[in-house]
Amino acid sequence: MASYQALNSDDPSPCTEVTAIAMTGAEPVRHELIRTFDASRAGYSIEDSLDLAPRAPEDRIALLTQQPITADLPPAEPRGAAAASAHWAREGRALHRRLVMHLEQAMARHHRHGLTLLNDLDHSREEMRARARACVEANRPVLTMAVAGSLENWLAVGADFTLSISLLVVRDRRLATAVITPRNALVADFGSTYRMDARGGWRYEPRDVDGRVAQATGKVLIPQPRNTRECAWYRRLDDPTLAKETGAGIADAVVRGALPVGVHSAAHVLDSAILLVAAASDFAVRPLGIATEPWCSWETAARMLTALREDPRFPQLLIGRERLAIDRLDRQLA
Repeated sequence: MASYQALNSDDPSPCTEVTAIAMTGAEPVRHELIRTFDASRAGYSIEDSLDLAPRAPEDRIALLTQQPITADLPPAEPRGAAAASAHWAREGRALHRRLVMHLEQAMARHHRHGLTLLNDLDHSREEMRARARACVEANRPVLTMAVAGSLENWLAVGADFTLSISLLVVRDRRLATAVITPRNALVADFGSTYRMDARGGWRYEPRDVDGRVAQATGKVLIPQPRNTRECAWYRRLDDPTLAKETGAGIADAVVRGALPVGVHSAAHVLDSAILLVAAASDFAVRPLGIATEPWCSWETAARMLTALREDPRFPQLLIGRERLAIDRLDRQLA
C-alpha cells in the first residue's frame, strides 16, 4: 500500500502525481455512470409512444368515415421505434455532456498547474491527438477522455460489454491511464494498478494475477465479427464470448474476471487505456499474428506515447494471463 499512500502525500513525485490525476478523473465518471444507469431504469416506456389514433371522439369518428379532420393537431412527433431511438440518442448525448462536466469540475484544482482537458464530445479523435501531442512535446500536462462503444446502446440495453471510457494522462512525459466500465474502474501507471472499490475508494491491485480467481479454461473473449475472416474465428473456438467494445470486455472478463485471454479490437490510442492497465497487471500483451515478446508495462506506456505523436492506431492485440494462453489463441486464429 505504500504506492497508494504516496498518492496522497503533500509532495508526490511526478509518477505518483500522474496516477493521482487519473484517479481524480475516473471517480466522477464512474459515479455518473452508476447514477445514470439506475435512473434510466425508472421511467421511460416505449408503450407511451405507440398510440397513433387521434384523442378526441369526433376526430376518431372522422377518421373512420374518411372525413377530413378539422381540429388543430400538434406537429407530428416520432412514434414507436423512431421515438425510442430518438429518446436514447438524446439520453446518450445528455450523459456524454454530464460526464464531461463532472470531469471538468473534478479536475478544476489541477488547472492552476496548466492541465489541458480534452474530450471527444467537443473534439474529434484527431483534434484531440494533435492537441495532446502538442502538450506532450511542450511538456505540459494533459488529460484526454474518450468514449469507446455506445452510450445509447448501453443505456437502452444495459449490456456491460458495449461501453468503456478511456482516460489518458501525461505529465512530465509519464503516462497513466484509467479505464471505466459499468462494472469496474481501473487505473494504472508503468508499474502499478489500482481498482475503485464499492465505496468509491481506491485499492492497490497485487500483481499475482494467477492467484486472484480461477481461470475459465477454454473460454476466450473476441470482438464481434466485422467481416468473413472474423466470422471464421467462431468455428475454431470452443466457447467464445463476444464483446462489442473489447476494452470493457477485457477489463471486466479478463483482467478482473476469469477469462484467460482476449482479443482487443484495432483501436485509436485514445480508446486504448486498457492496454497499460493490462500490462501493469502483469498480463501478456502483444499484437495478433506477430510472434514477438509480450510488451511489459514500460514498453506499453512508451508505445502509447509514441502513438500520440505518430501513428494513433494500434493493431488487434492479444491480452492474456500468461504467454502460453495468447500463443495458443494466436495459433487458433492464424
